[in-house]
Amino acid sequence: VAAPVQAVRCLGSAALNMCSVACGRLDGYYEWGMHAWDVAAASVVCQEAGVVVSDLDGSSFSICDRRVLVACRGIHQPLKDLLVEAGVPPIGPQGS
Repeated sequence: VAAPVQAVRCLGSAALNMCSVACGRLDGYYEWGMHAWDVAAASVVCQEAGVVVSDLDGSSFSICDRRVLVACRGIHQPLKDLLVEAGVPPIGPQGS
């Protein structure tokens, strides 16, 4: 993942990272293992800002799946492809 990426950052909060994408501070964010209360409000903020919010497989985001990919429209698909190629584990609803 490192070659096409300028930096990898974690601000310590899924909601803060997601809102950083929504306001343009970050281009994309991926997280797995979080709980609904970690991302529910931030997913609404992102969607209202026009940012793409989905599961890693490209399906619609669900707070029950415990994973989220958030990115600007222009890089959502390339970022998803990069993460899948890098072997990011697909954790489903029962994963942690």
